[in-house]
Amino acid sequence: MTAPDVVVVERAGDIDIIEVVGGAGPQGPAGPQGPAGPAGPAGTAGSWATAQTVEAAAGAAYTVVAGDAGKLKSLTGTATVTLPSAVLAAGQRVDFVCVGGAATFVLGAGATWHVPPTPSAVARAIGSMASAVKMGATTWALTGDLA
Repeated sequence: MTAPDVVVVERAGDIDIIEVVGGAGPQGPAGPQGPAGPAGPAGTAGSWATAQTVEAAAGAAYTVVAGDAGKLKSLTGTATVTLPSAVLAAGQRVDFVCVGGAATFVLGAGATWHVPPTPSAVARAIGSMASAVKMGATTWALTGDLA
């Protein structure tokens, strides 16, 4: 304890009141952690009844953008689809259907495969479907009718 700054003595009847005012002492050890708080409310349930937005993706090259999350992209010709490293959050996905030709899926700069697609990252034929799922900050999984 540090030396007191002020000592005050008062008399209240037969009792002496002594107050020692000094600097603060060192902080004591932390107490044990308290119990966990209550769980928050459950989120709304998802539904497979909600329709996906279907959007055409024309041209020989298409790069996934943030607004594609949860959509079904209709590839109207033979296309190379680029999966960039950071446009979607982990757990988001984009689905593809090949209506005008096959599609080849490639990774953008900094992106990696969570698990390399098998047997390849090429949609098999017209009518093939594929899903690109963001698995981590920069990783993708590709599944579907691949050649």
